[in-house]
Amino acid sequence: MLVRARFHVTKIGPKASPAGHAFTVSSAYSHTMRGAFVLQLGPETKPAEGRFEGWVEEVDSCTEIRFRSVEELLKFLGQRFDLVAASADKARAGLRSEQVPPKDKKSRKGKGLP
Repeated sequence: MLVRARFHVTKIGPKASPAGHAFTVSSAYSHTMRGAFVLQLGPETKPAEGRFEGWVEEVDSCTEIRFRSVEELLKFLGQRFDLVAASADKARAGLRSEQVPPKDKKSRKGKGLP
């Protein structure tokens, strides 16, 4: 008797979410995944020869590239890191500008109070 198995692979994520699956991205998740990457090495990878190829995806932004060398991989990682660092610096600067300076505390005597 021949049994045929039927497999279905579902890619889950912002790029291809199956109908009926609702995903919400919370800022806590986004902050946790900042700087996280998924790396898949391809069949032509030969570590002993210093040859690496495959795919890399930044989890937070779903930005992915195909790389064919260590240099391409490191360039992508560096660019994404610089982008995240610049974004964090901008956010910190925005928070500083929104802060209210402390009020002058005058003594009770200066206000005519006992």
